[in-house]
Amino acid sequence: MNGYGFTSALAPQLDAYLRFKQKMGCYGNSRIWYLKRFDAYCTAHERAVFDRDTVEGWVSEQVARSGRYRSWMSYIRDVGRWLQAHGHAGAYVLSDRWKAQVVPAHPYLLSRLEIEAFFAAAASLEVINYIEHYGLMRAEVAPGRYERVSHLHSWNASQRLSNWLLFNLQRHSDHHERASRPYPALLHHDDSPQLPAGYATMYVLALVPPLWHRVMDDRVARAQAGAVRAPTR
Repeated sequence: MNGYGFTSALAPQLDAYLRFKQKMGCYGNSRIWYLKRFDAYCTAHERAVFDRDTVEGWVSEQVARSGRYRSWMSYIRDVGRWLQAHGHAGAYVLSDRWKAQVVPAHPYLLSRLEIEAFFAAAASLEVINYIEHYGLMRAEVAPGRYERVSHLHSWNASQRLSNWLLFNLQRHSDHHERASRPYPALLHHDDSPQLPAGYATMYVLALVPPLWHRVMDDRVARAQAGAVRAPTR
């Protein structure tokens, strides 16, 4: 008996194959489960050679009891290829005539309301993204290289009510400074570019470009010059 519980004469080969697959990053339990069934078949039928009779005998038995989903055929085919590549020239590779049936796709079609909800959510996300980063640029420190992203490269809003409602989403500057910090714990940065109002107001302004530019363009110029400051709240 080995680490996987194989009991047939082919147990050493099956065990070595699975150890190889794990080293390659393949840890699927499905592969192990089907190879245990193959091992049990070999034990019951006293099979000691990985030849055509053994492999196709097990496959035929499996086909008789399985449904349309036959991805397991690739497992036993892969074992044969691995054995051939590791000195077992007589190992049988399952013929391509044994193939899993094509499972017809059943696409899910979104309803009109779901499509409208999706595009509304996507539009809202992009508006917020626009508000958070409008006009701010990082300095080029070398040809093709730019300064590290920091809290100076996004707009901050410290209005308490809207931050409470949005779990501090408006403190996006701190998210740039430390992306791993949870949103409820984001901090205010006094030297970050500051929005003149919370996201609710800025969202409406962003939908009216003339008003948005009137309110924001001078602030962008001052922020880029490092002159935007706000008191800590």
